[in-house]
Amino acid sequence: MTSETEITTLNRKRGNIKSHITKLANALVDKTEHSIPKLQAQLDVLSKLQEKFELLKNDYYKITNQTEFAEVEFSLDSVEDDLLNLELADPTFFIPQKVDLLLRAELFFAFLEKDKIKIGNNLFLQSSCFGYLVSGNISDDNFDSSTKYCFLTKNLQALNKTLTNFWEIEDVDSQKTCNSEELNYCYEHCAKTHFRKADGKYVVPMSLKPEFPETMLGNSNMIASKRLDLLWTRLERDPTMKALYSDFLNEYESWNHMEEVKEDTDLDAGCYLPHHGILRPDNKTTRLRVVFNASSKTSSGYSLNDLLYKGGVLHEDLFSILIRFRKHTYAFTADIKQMFRMIELNESQTRLQDILWKNRKSSPTKVYELRTVTYETASAPYLATKVLQQLGLDEEKNFPLASKVLLQVFYMDNCL
Repeated sequence: MTSETEITTLNRKRGNIKSHITKLANALVDKTEHSIPKLQAQLDVLSKLQEKFELLKNDYYKITNQTEFAEVEFSLDSVEDDLLNLELADPTFFIPQKVDLLLRAELFFAFLEKDKIKIGNNLFLQSSCFGYLVSGNISDDNFDSSTKYCFLTKNLQALNKTLTNFWEIEDVDSQKTCNSEELNYCYEHCAKTHFRKADGKYVVPMSLKPEFPETMLGNSNMIASKRLDLLWTRLERDPTMKALYSDFLNEYESWNHMEEVKEDTDLDAGCYLPHHGILRPDNKTTRLRVVFNASSKTSSGYSLNDLLYKGGVLHEDLFSILIRFRKHTYAFTADIKQMFRMIELNESQTRLQDILWKNRKSSPTKVYELRTVTYETASAPYLATKVLQQLGLDEEKNFPLASKVLLQVFYMDNCL
């Protein structure tokens, strides 16, 4: 394909060409009943060819009608004297000019010859029937280093929605999940009823919703018993998990984190929490964790978590803590081991955390009450954070630096 400028330069004459399209002509001559479908098929082929030609013509004009071309700074210092006399296909290749002729790939390579000369580290001289062609990389200094940007916004409404969703995801403030009335109630209730024992441990109550008294909990013994039977079926198939499960609950009992309920006690008065185990083979400290399901529904349709306030978030948001963490020249991280289990639950509420357990499948089932804050209950995160901050306030005079750490750089049980 060549440009009009090239035709004028070469003094080529313009004229019409008369030619026959054989298949189309035959279809026009043929007057049988099959001629119309044949003619239509030939016209469809011509229509598609015309569309392809129009696309090709548009691409050609886009290239040849450009008004701006990058100017190349070329120095002859690196060119040997005997190469200066070589005939170039375009002696002024470094001067911007319009494109006059486009060659198809198969034609272009047919014009190339064998001889190729290297100039410096980047440029080559490739011989062709037109003369030597200059090719290769050029220095980045030949181009304008300034950066140009082009922005296009097609749908402002969609963009605004996307930005809104982005900031909602990035928003680390979780206090919006709890209203101020609930937070104030939990704060005042815990402040009035918590106390500290002689050994330094705190005793706290769970904040029950006033509109949901304990009497709304139905029978939960049956579902807990069925879950225990299913659990033992699994433990019998997995001796390793069985040993880890028994060790976990035996430790719970030996540390006085759970206690067997005496037989003369009303066993129907408790709320039984089904439990199951989660294996964590990669965890070096706790390979198995027993999960107590406080969201399990009782016969009344309510669970223990339905009756509890969550309490909201007391510590600073994670983003602020991380920003402060990165400001230090030297930093360390730590976490409190078994944070929830270090906080005792008020004795008046321990029967709300009953579980069923037996050391062997054939052994009689025993009833135990969990005596510490259980991490699957709705109020556990609030109570743990509240106790941590209360410890910081109570020991501020004795340990001012440690108190500051407890109040400012803890996110749940993690110190940053």
